[in-house]
Amino acid sequence: MKAMKIMASDFDGTLRRYDAPRPYVRKDDMEAIAAFKDAGNLFGMCSGRALQSILKESAGVPLSDFYIVSSGAVIAESICGRIQILKEYEIDRKIAEAICRAHGDHKVFYVHLDGKLYRVGSTYEGEQAQIFVKTFEDLPEGRIEGVSIGTDSVKTAGKITRQLLKRYDGKLGVFQNNDYLDCVAYGCSKASGIQYLREIYPGHLIGGIGDSFNDIPLLDEADVSFTFDFSPEEVRAHADYIVTSEAEALYILKSL
Repeated sequence: MKAMKIMASDFDGTLRRYDAPRPYVRKDDMEAIAAFKDAGNLFGMCSGRALQSILKESAGVPLSDFYIVSSGAVIAESICGRIQILKEYEIDRKIAEAICRAHGDHKVFYVHLDGKLYRVGSTYEGEQAQIFVKTFEDLPEGRIEGVSIGTDSVKTAGKITRQLLKRYDGKLGVFQNNDYLDCVAYGCSKASGIQYLREIYPGHLIGGIGDSFNDIPLLDEADVSFTFDFSPEEVRAHADYIVTSEAEALYILKSL
C-alpha cells in the first residue's frame, strides 16, 4: 500500500481564524485540504471541542477523515460521510459536578456529554453548536467525556489548570487553551489521539498543526509538527516548522 501523509489539525485559532471581526476559514486552506485529500492523504480534526460541536462549526470545510475531539477523549472516523466512534473515555460524573460547583461561575462552563456540547448556566435560542441548561442537574444521563471552562484571562485559566491538576492528580488530564481550559479522563490528550492513529494507520507519516498551549502534546507526538508565527513562544518551541497558514503546512507535509 502506498504510504500516505496524515495531517491532524487543531480547529479554533488554527483552521478557523479569529483575527477579523467574524471568525473565518481561509479559502486557500480549504483548497489545500481538498487537494491533500484528493492526492490520497488523510486530513482530520484534533480539537478540544465536543464531536457534535466540531461537526457543526466546521460545516463548509472539506469533510475530515477522522476526529480526535474532546482533547483525545473521543476518537472517530468518517466512512462515506458517516461518523463511527472508535474510542471514547469518560470522567466521573461526581468529579464533573464538583468542578462545576467550584468553577461554574466563570465566563462559560461546558460539559461534553455523549458527543454533544452543553453550556451550563445559560439558556437562549439560536445557537446550533451547543445546548443550554440552567444547572448541572438539568443535564441528561450519559457519558461525560469532558468539561471546559472559559475564564476572564490567560492568567486565570493557568491558575485553575494548576489547581485541578493538583486536586485530581491521576484522575484528570487538564489542558489550558489561552483563557480556556479542558478537563478529560486521565491519560487522554491530543497526543494519545495521535498514538491511536498510528495503530490504525501504521507506517504513515503523521503531521500535526496547532496554535496554543493545549496543542503542545499534539506537536510533540506528531512525526512532523507545525505552528504559526503568531503562536506563543512556548508553543513555537515545540514545532518543527513555523508557517503562516494551514495551506503552507500541507504543502510542506506533502513534499516530505
